Amino acid sequence: LHDLIHVYDPQKPFYPYIATPLILSAVRRADRIIAVSRATYQDLVKFVKNDDRILSKTRVIPNSIDPDFAEPVADPSFL
Repeated sequence: LHDLIHVYDPQKPFYPYIATPLILSAVRRADRIIAVSRATYQDLVKFVKNDDRILSKTRVIPNSIDPDFAEPVADPSFL
């Protein structure tokens, strides 16, 4: 789960009416849920109204890059 922006900060006034049932359906059916930040997790807590069935299968795992895709910095003073 990247964010709940369509619910809590929508660009269009009708987004929450579309996004809310879709997101609720997805998190209820999911075996596991990954929140990419603590802020996203806290939004989820509020969104599902502390539903333990959903929160118990949710973990916060921040986005990161695989070290195989990172190139070493040739000159450390560059940073």
